[in-house]
This record gives sequence, C-alpha cells and structure tokens, in this order.
Amino acid sequence: MACDHYGPLISAYVDDELDEEARADVEGHMGTCAACAAEMQALLRLRKEMGQMVLREPPQVVWDEYPACVATRAWRNIGWVCVVGGTAAAVVIGVVAFACDPEVPALAKGIVGLMGVGLLSLLLSVAKQRCREAKTDPYTRILR
Repeated sequence: MACDHYGPLISAYVDDELDEEARADVEGHMGTCAACAAEMQALLRLRKEMGQMVLREPPQVVWDEYPACVATRAWRNIGWVCVVGGTAAAVVIGVVAFACDPEVPALAKGIVGLMGVGLLSLLLSVAKQRCREAKTDPYTRILR
C-alpha cells in the first residue's frame, strides 16, 4: 500500500482507535517505511507532551469581568438584530415603492427583480450550508 493510505491510520493507531487487524497492518508498514515510523514517533511524543500539560486556572480578574463580557455580547447581538431588521424593512419598503412606481420602466423592474431573486438564492444557499455544517461540526459543543 502507498503511504498516503497510512497517513490517517497512523493518527488512529496512536489514539488506539484501530481494530487488531488494522493495528497489525500499520505495525507491519512501520517496519518498512522510515517516514511513517518517524511520523508515528512524532505523534507519540506530542501525545506524551500533551498528556503532561497542566490546565491553569485563569486569574480572578477574568472571572470578575466575565459577566460584563456576557452582557456586552448580548447587547451586541441585540444591536445586530436591530440593524439587520431595520435594513430588511428599508429594503422591503424600497422594493415595494420601486415596483409600484409607474414611471420606472418594466425592464428596470425586471432586472432589479432578477438581482433580488439571485441575492435571495445566494443567501438561502449559504444559510442551508451553515445549518448543515453546524450539525456535523465536532467543535460546536466547545465552550469559549
């Protein structure tokens, strides 16, 4: 097998995620491939060093300021909702006024309408992709 096949298996081997057959396959490859053996040694060293790391408690000032950070974030979110909501309302009013104006040529209305449909489809596709990624993102449960 090519070394490209063993790349992901080396990490799984170090993390003890392989069944016996796959472990034996990786161990056999390590005996014949110096590059993969070196990568495994590097991962084993990294795992050992990470296991020796000590989590430090943040200073008391961080805990004292935390409620203010939460409140600031909440106010910031409220501000964004107001900005987006106000902008959406202004756009709707502008589109309705534009569409109802008898002096605007039909071609201009059609072009602007086509641009609006394109923009809406782009926004919906981005929202759909973000929702799909949020469901499969392994890091969503990590608290910041």
